[in-house]
Amino acid sequence: MTQDDRLRLIDYLERLGEQKVRLYSGIDCARFFGGWQQAEVVEDWLDGRAHGRRRRPAFGLPFGRMRA
Repeated sequence: MTQDDRLRLIDYLERLGEQKVRLYSGIDCARFFGGWQQAEVVEDWLDGRAHGRRRRPAFGLPFGRMRA
């Protein structure tokens, strides 16, 4: 897989959205996105999305302002 292919796939994942990507990858990732290389990119993309949500706790900002 070339870098251009990887970037095209990531762009496609962004357009689909996280919920659809999770659904499609749960059904049959290789069928919807391609071979095992594409499946790895999809898993990495989903992990990055999940990590981005975990970094910001919902209660962090209001409590941070109360302490200041």
